[in-house]
Order: sequence, then structure tokens, then C-alpha cells
Amino acid sequence: MSLWRLMASPLHATNDLRTMDEVTRGILMNAEVIAVDQDPLGRQAVRAIKDRAMDVWKKPLAGGHVALGRLNRGPETTELGLEWSDIALAPAWKVRDLWAERDVGVVRGRLTAEVGSHATRMFRLSPVAYQ
Repeated sequence: MSLWRLMASPLHATNDLRTMDEVTRGILMNAEVIAVDQDPLGRQAVRAIKDRAMDVWKKPLAGGHVALGRLNRGPETTELGLEWSDIALAPAWKVRDLWAERDVGVVRGRLTAEVGSHATRMFRLSPVAYQ
């Protein structure tokens, strides 16, 4: 679902919306993830890094914001660090974990996050003044 939303693709759910379980409802109706998909710029994400079993997808958003997707195709949960400079970003960003629906805080230089096997973490980056 993360990659679908990062690619600004339309979604057609074929399940009965009246009988969705809470997990399915949370995936299909996460307002922050939907906002990435429907961002006014209408741009698709591009793969910024492909490294063995890990991809980093980067999508420009309106207002100077950026959405990131970190895909782990590997068989094990992995903690990976990402240098902002490796994907041509400013040195400091306010980071929000979109699936967890929580603020990570201001991250300077390097974002480290654990990504489960065959999972994707999705973040929204908001610009901050670097000090």
C-alpha cells in the first residue's frame, strides 16, 4: 500500500467496506498516507536508492515537503540508516512516521529506522531551519 500511495496511483478497493476489520480499515483509510497519494503536486515517487534488498523511494510534495518510502525486500528485519545527503536533501527535517501516526522529531543528518521483512516504512519530511 505504501508504494501504491507513493506512486500517486488511484486505489479501487474491492472489499465490502461495511464489513472491513480494523486492520484493513487502518490501511485503506489512513488519512496521512492518502494525503501523500493525493498531494496537489501530483508527482510520483522515484527510487532514490537501490541497495541489495533495500529501496528508498522519494516523492516531492507541495510546500517543500517530501515523502519517503523505505522498502525491505529481504528475509529479515533490518535497521538501516539513511543520510539525507545520499538522496539530495537538506541536512535537517521534521520527520513523521505515517503508518505509526507519530512524530519522530527533527532529524539532522541521518534517519535510522527498523524495517520489517517485506515491509515498507513511510515518512513525511517537513523542512526546518538547520542550526
